Amino acid sequence: MSLFIRIRNRFLSTINNLLIFLFYFFSVKNKLRNINSTEFGEFPLHMLMSSKDFSMGMISLYYFLKNSDHKYEVFIHDGGSITKRQINYLSEIRGLNYISEKQSDNKIKSKLFNYKTLIRWRDQFKMAKKFDSPLFSNNHNYYIYLDSDVLLVKKNIFMDKLIDLYKDGKNPENFFNRDQESAYITDINKLRESFDFKLKERLNSGLIFIKKSCIDYQYINELLSNKVFEEYIKEREWVTEQTLHAIMASNSNNGVKHLPIQYDASLSPDYKNNISLHFLGRIRYFYMIKGVMRMFR
Repeated sequence: MSLFIRIRNRFLSTINNLLIFLFYFFSVKNKLRNINSTEFGEFPLHMLMSSKDFSMGMISLYYFLKNSDHKYEVFIHDGGSITKRQINYLSEIRGLNYISEKQSDNKIKSKLFNYKTLIRWRDQFKMAKKFDSPLFSNNHNYYIYLDSDVLLVKKNIFMDKLIDLYKDGKNPENFFNRDQESAYITDINKLRESFDFKLKERLNSGLIFIKKSCIDYQYINELLSNKVFEEYIKEREWVTEQTLHAIMASNSNNGVKHLPIQYDASLSPDYKNNISLHFLGRIRYFYMIKGVMRMFR
């Protein structure tokens, strides 16, 4: 990457972060306090968040709730850096649970104390905390997970229908947004050949609707302890959590599918027709310009 491109990207990122904060502070902050249910126990929606992406996460949460027909019990999991001021604000939002790092650590270590490798991996890798979600979805068999950089720009019709099916006593499949490629710790065919499991292509864990019993902590611990799997992790460690989510969902009794094409994650998203936009690392600086601001045109 040339020096010019690096300088340009740094500049765009700085402008984007400033616009995100200003939009959160002057537009979303007050609206978010009252948009959700006044009751706890609604359908669970989980987000893992840090102080750095807090403003963006709050905007994404607001538009997810705004574009949904259902009410949610929201769980914000602290990645370890959310500030006291941010925590105080979260306490003002109806139907929201703030899960501190200490609270989640204690629950994980008390519930999963036999899974030493999993706990050690979780302590070292922030995104592993996405697997805390099932242990806090107390009254429901399914939950939704939303990354901070996933923005709902239109009515969330398909996921609303999935919740309707669940509330009608049905057992819907797991759904993930479709990635631009199979972004796993190694080539998908190598994983399939090395282990006796199914693995669906192009599953992205930024937006998922999943049955919580699919998350098999014992199996995760076994995979993380496997020497071959350990070697594969060294190739692309940053997608270990996504790989494990894909394995869990692909081998579950209710199976897994991609969300409709309007939810696809891509470096060249269809800004005009998409329902959700996933601002992956290399296009994150378009979150405000091509995401939020587009809704006002």
